[in-house]
Amino acid sequence: MAPVLHYFPEQPPCRSVLMTAKAIGVDLELKHVNLLKGEHLTPEFELLTPTKMVPVLVDGDLILPEGRAICQYLCNMYAKDDTWYPKDPKKRALVDHRLMFEAWFLYRNFFDYYLYAAQYGGNFEEERRKKLDTALSMFEKLLEHTRGGFSTGETATIADVCLFTTMNQIEALSHNLVPYPSIRAWLVRCKQDLPGYEDLCKPGCENLSAQARTMLKTRGLKLPDAEV
Repeated sequence: MAPVLHYFPEQPPCRSVLMTAKAIGVDLELKHVNLLKGEHLTPEFELLTPTKMVPVLVDGDLILPEGRAICQYLCNMYAKDDTWYPKDPKKRALVDHRLMFEAWFLYRNFFDYYLYAAQYGGNFEEERRKKLDTALSMFEKLLEHTRGGFSTGETATIADVCLFTTMNQIEALSHNLVPYPSIRAWLVRCKQDLPGYEDLCKPGCENLSAQARTMLKTRGLKLPDAEV
């Protein structure tokens, strides 16, 4: 029986799981959770995760929230080799570091700046913008200092998948990436090389951007860098 993924395709962590599953060749049973209708706030969904957030994977008696953890689990459990999540301790340490960086610096500050304003009625606060740009500058330097075309070296891993879904969303929201040439080159490479970009990532990314623009427009706002 295929693992069951509760997901909302507009959320970058959900798209990371979909792309990882395609990369390693594992089929998932998909259960759509419409965040816009509050389906993640029901008592039934809270039984899966008290955080009431997607994605959540159910595989037999395992209930696993958190997209990055799900990507790691799928590779450990179902991948035919360790291409996407190396078993070598040093190589895996680098992948784990990039995953933590994406969670704690990149995605967190993306969420606090863009989704806070678009989905939760906040404003585009300058202090939040500075934190996101600081995270982008750190990622730029990380790519500069890493040999090879991807975040940990010459081969793409689940770290690139998770970093990409967040960065692709930041790009789609028209954030000014001109100061970050290494990130821009890496984005092009990921779009070419990561499995599932066109069918599993791009549509959800475009939908979330459209939703954000619509929500902002109702309040007389627009994306800060839309004309850059």
